[in-house]
Amino acid sequence: QDYDEAVKWFARSAAQGYSEAQFRLAICAQRGHGGPKDLADALKWLRKAAEQGHARAQATLGDCYDKGEGVTQDAQQAVNWYSQAAEQGDGPAQFKLGKYFATGKGAPANLVEAFKWLELAASNDEKDATAARDQFQQKMTPEQIAKARQLVANFGKAPAEPEKTAKP
Repeated sequence: QDYDEAVKWFARSAAQGYSEAQFRLAICAQRGHGGPKDLADALKWLRKAAEQGHARAQATLGDCYDKGEGVTQDAQQAVNWYSQAAEQGDGPAQFKLGKYFATGKGAPANLVEAFKWLELAASNDEKDATAARDQFQQKMTPEQIAKARQLVANFGKAPAEPEKTAKP
C-alpha cells in the first residue's frame, strides 16, 4: 500500500470538506501511515469529520476521549460522541454506549438504556454485545425489559406527528 500517495489525495479531498477523506486522513495520522504519527493532526481531522456527522469519526473521537488518546480523558465527551455515532447505527459505538449506561460512567446509570444499546449492538453483530446484554437483563424487572425492547423496536423511526384538527 502506498500510504504517501493516499495521504496526498486524502489531504486534497479533506481540505475541500469531504468527511470520508477527513476521517481517512485522521486514521493515517493517528497510525503514522504516510508520515509520522501525529495525534494533534488526527484529532483535528477526526473532529472535522465528526462535526459533519461521519459516524465512524464520531465513534473514533469517542474512543480518544474514552482512552485519553491525544485529549484529556473525559467520559462525558466519550458518551457524547458515542451517542451521535450510535444514533446512526454504528455497532461499536452502540456497544460502548451500552456499557457506559450500564456502569454509570459518563452518563447516569440506566439499565433500560444499557439494554437498548447493547441489543442494538448485538443486532449489528457486535462481538460480546449479546453476552453483555444478557448479563444486565438479569438485573432488570420485566417492566424495564419491556420498555427497553420497545425502545429498540422504535429505534430509527421518526416520532409520530400530532394529529391536526380541522378548524371549523
